[in-house]
Amino acid sequence: MSREKQDLQRLIDFKQRGLAAMENSRNNQICRFGEHMPALLRAIDEVDRRGQFRRKPVGPLGFCIRLRDPELALAVESCLKSLMLAFCCDNYADERELQKIMSRCFPPGRRPQIIVSAFTDTLYNVGSRAVNHPEYPSVLQALNIENPVVANCLINMRGIETILLIKNSKDARRVMMSGHPPRNCREAFTQEGDQVYYKSYYSCDQNRALYLSKDV
Repeated sequence: MSREKQDLQRLIDFKQRGLAAMENSRNNQICRFGEHMPALLRAIDEVDRRGQFRRKPVGPLGFCIRLRDPELALAVESCLKSLMLAFCCDNYADERELQKIMSRCFPPGRRPQIIVSAFTDTLYNVGSRAVNHPEYPSVLQALNIENPVVANCLINMRGIETILLIKNSKDARRVMMSGHPPRNCREAFTQEGDQVYYKSYYSCDQNRALYLSKDV
């Protein structure tokens, strides 16, 4: 019973931190991405002002994207998972510098992922390998992404041009599991965050969007 109490206390602490982050995000949306994220971004800005980065890291990625349709918030979060908190670096020297900053701002084992890929000012041309459905958008089509570095990173890491967003689970099963999925379509996500492949369906255990919801 003592162990159960400790487990419950850890869960309470986790929920209280999440609640505090959401309350703080009324005035500063970056607080939704965790209690340590504001301090991390301040430290990145300071190091960048000192000229210690060749190119300032970009992130968290979830903070750099906007939904065209707010109802798809949980679908997109389920698709991107930990990439919502990830950062992009242009080179390995900048990545090492960012690791140092994260080690000061985050407890061990909780640092966001860092992706190293040369920054470019133009969006990848994915026309030949992207899914293009008449009724349902791909993840790439469903997002407003101003920074091509962010879009290209999500294309590289998650293939967002090949993933459909289909709100209704029945429609998702029909499109993905009866016959052949649409050309260039690798998988799909529903409004509830369920993941649908050609021959399998995985229900989402998350009941609400954590980062992309509009109304706190």
